[in-house]
Amino acid sequence: MRAYFAILKDSYREAAASLVLWLALGGILLLLLALLPIGLLTAANTGLRHQELIDPEKFVKALSDGPSAPQTPEGHIWSLLNAKQQEQFVEFTKAEKESDGRRGQRGGGVRRIVVNTVNELIKKPEFYNAIAFGKIELDEELRSPDAESLAVDVRSHRNLRRLEKAFAGYISVNERTALSLTYAGFDITGPLPILPSQMKQAIDSIITIVLGFFLGIVGVFASLLFTATLIPRTFEPGEISLLLSKPVYRAWLFLTKFLGGCVFTLICATLLVTGIWLLLWVRLEMWRPELLWCIPLYVFLFSIYFSVSALTGAIWRNAVVSLILVILFWLGVTLIGVAHNSMNELIVKARRVSEISANGGEVFAVDGGRTVLRWDQAIGDWVAVPQNAGGDQLPAFLQRLIFSGNRFRVSVSSDGKRILALQPAMTRMGGSGPATILSGNADEQYELQQESQTPESMFGIYQTADGDVLLPGPRGIYRFVGQTDQERKAQTFIKGIFGGLLSSSSAKAFENLTDKGFPAIVAGSSVAFNPADNSFVALNGGELRRVNRTAEGKYVAGETRDLQWKESAILAVGGNIAIIARADGKLLALDATTFELIAESMLPNGEKPRVAECALDGSSAAVLTHQGAVLVFDGVARKFLPWVPRESGYASAMAYNDKLQLMVVDNHRGVRLYNVATQTSSAQLPGSVDLPCQIYDYVVAPLHAVLPKPSDLDNAVQWIVTGEKSVEIKTDSNGGNTEANLEAERLTFNVWNAVASNLAFIAVMLGLGCLYIARSDF
Repeated sequence: MRAYFAILKDSYREAAASLVLWLALGGILLLLLALLPIGLLTAANTGLRHQELIDPEKFVKALSDGPSAPQTPEGHIWSLLNAKQQEQFVEFTKAEKESDGRRGQRGGGVRRIVVNTVNELIKKPEFYNAIAFGKIELDEELRSPDAESLAVDVRSHRNLRRLEKAFAGYISVNERTALSLTYAGFDITGPLPILPSQMKQAIDSIITIVLGFFLGIVGVFASLLFTATLIPRTFEPGEISLLLSKPVYRAWLFLTKFLGGCVFTLICATLLVTGIWLLLWVRLEMWRPELLWCIPLYVFLFSIYFSVSALTGAIWRNAVVSLILVILFWLGVTLIGVAHNSMNELIVKARRVSEISANGGEVFAVDGGRTVLRWDQAIGDWVAVPQNAGGDQLPAFLQRLIFSGNRFRVSVSSDGKRILALQPAMTRMGGSGPATILSGNADEQYELQQESQTPESMFGIYQTADGDVLLPGPRGIYRFVGQTDQERKAQTFIKGIFGGLLSSSSAKAFENLTDKGFPAIVAGSSVAFNPADNSFVALNGGELRRVNRTAEGKYVAGETRDLQWKESAILAVGGNIAIIARADGKLLALDATTFELIAESMLPNGEKPRVAECALDGSSAAVLTHQGAVLVFDGVARKFLPWVPRESGYASAMAYNDKLQLMVVDNHRGVRLYNVATQTSSAQLPGSVDLPCQIYDYVVAPLHAVLPKPSDLDNAVQWIVTGEKSVEIKTDSNGGNTEANLEAERLTFNVWNAVASNLAFIAVMLGLGCLYIARSDF
């Protein structure tokens, strides 16, 4: 073994004598020194953040109506705007012209302008007017007029709190502090436009980018340049003769030289990762020891490419040839990865069933292209439901991207003769706006027709056993009573004129079943319907609230409970069971009436929930993750089960039918029905798989699985840094919490599969190299 250790020492000395290594280390040290003075400053929040303006459209509309009531906060704030700002706000309330070619594209810009304008106003001493804010509930500090000598930051903080009180339905400020970035003690950014609770997420993103660039791109390329001559030089006549004069095996010599070539990357990765780890600990007080796992990970990434370089260098004994072949290898695996991912995103996911629902003996599904499907028992396959929705249809991929997080799910009546769905729409300011109700009847082959536009953005649409159509919204629970043909035609005409951007909902089509004082349900809440008693339960930021139905058919606020956590979560209710699936993977089973905890469990490490469902009577419940794993809760035994459906791990949708059977969709269009009580499969809807998906399943996917995937190790870095095995495909351009909507589509990845395939490739390359060296004459 001494001979091999001597060879390793020689590799270390060679690296230490390299100018390239010292230049790389110097660059890393300069980067770390430049980052050293960075720090964070915490202070009281003095400005409105983009994500805290939860309903910009209605906020602007309220201000523009201010002149009609000058002695109100709306009227007073309107008077503080200059003529140009007033004109701009009025313009924001108007519909965009369909012909301007930019419909729906100005949302983020409008929100930004509104927030910046408000932040300028709250700095002014004249912002607070005791008469205008007289009817607003303010504490003693906020009720008192501000002294003229009051510091601007203090005044802005107070005015922000007053603004929140006056416009509680449009503004929600949950965190009273703000963070600023400092450099050498100087504030260089002012209050950052993100919440303090989002700082870890932002830093994780920066770390991933920095490590990916300096180690994954620059580091690997520099290491390949440095090591390209290592193997060819080893087998030069004079060098190889000297080495083989020692008691060494040729194969072990090749492997030892390969390990020695990894020294360069090991040194650079150790310095950069350790430096970032220390900076986070010392400067930002973030203890992140898991970052150190990135050191062996990036050495592993380099070894994939270096294994190709080592094999080609041993065969051709030419550094230039080996470097060219490594570049060709990189291009090849990159193109194969792009082809695989493109086919998966554009073809397979567009055909995959992503939502399923059943009632009254009928089963409906929605695929990735938002096409509604009905199971035809006669032909034993899915058939597309005709849709006369009108307007231009976006490509399936764009629909999934734009409306990610807006579940397009079919609600089926108890007799199976009527289906309803909400077609989402984007507002002019970038948020979710009033949706359009689509309805279909069995007598018309369930052809979907446009009904009314909802009064506001809704959390869902549900049908009760007695035929009521209920829609929970931020400001109440609505009942859809329908429209006459004449009203529907008039509404369609109005929407056509204004490009669908001007609300054309009919007041007669909806009945608000809540009183005027009903507490608002915050946007971003998870709202679940309990068909056992027609009640609703809302969950937001760890606070549960029941909305009970009275004997008269109205809805009133019921019991509430603060669960003492702020994680994003999704909720399902059925019978006397409520299931909560949190963003951190924790599952909670609660009593739906008292909200008392029944049982707890955890999702697989790093996975996030996507769907939670309960049986109608609460006999069981299930949670589906973005990776396709299914976890089941037994409401009778009152515990989470170790049993899972056979599709768990690659399921794409699930739901309960009216027979209390759990329907689980495989990775395409096949459905299996399970009896949770007996933990057995009771029926199957096979669903056909078309040719493109078969090509993907039997050609593209297996080929991609056996080939090395170096780029997938970037996902491993993501997992190490964030602890998550998925990433949201649509981020909030307005700075919102990207974890808030767990139902939004995410790109998933399997870290260990990537490690295994890359490790197998390295073993094959080194094995071939050892075989070639052992059989060659030198």
